[in-house]
Amino acid sequence: MTHERDIMADILLASSQVPALRLWRQNAGRWLGVPPSYLPKLRRAGIPFSWIQGAPAGACDLTGILGGRRVEVEVKTERGKQSEEQKDWEKMIRSQGGVFVLARSVPDFLGGLP
Repeated sequence: MTHERDIMADILLASSQVPALRLWRQNAGRWLGVPPSYLPKLRRAGIPFSWIQGAPAGACDLTGILGGRRVEVEVKTERGKQSEEQKDWEKMIRSQGGVFVLARSVPDFLGGLP
């Protein structure tokens, strides 16, 4: 089975051949600025640590611009399903005139572009 990261890498490579398209990786949610195993040591030592905030929950894996329009690409494996937050993100992008693509492969990605 193909992993999302591999599909994403293939899509990013293919996107470089699409005129007027600029696409990049977008991390959603929040994560620690240090490895989780460091937390107990930092807490004991009284050293502050921080969370890094990415894009809002539900934001797509890839984002960019195509000829002045916002493009959002949600990458899924063959069996992958969108979360409710991702479905809400899709509705928001489409309602604002953006391009949303649910891609399980490079052909899906290319076929979803205007």
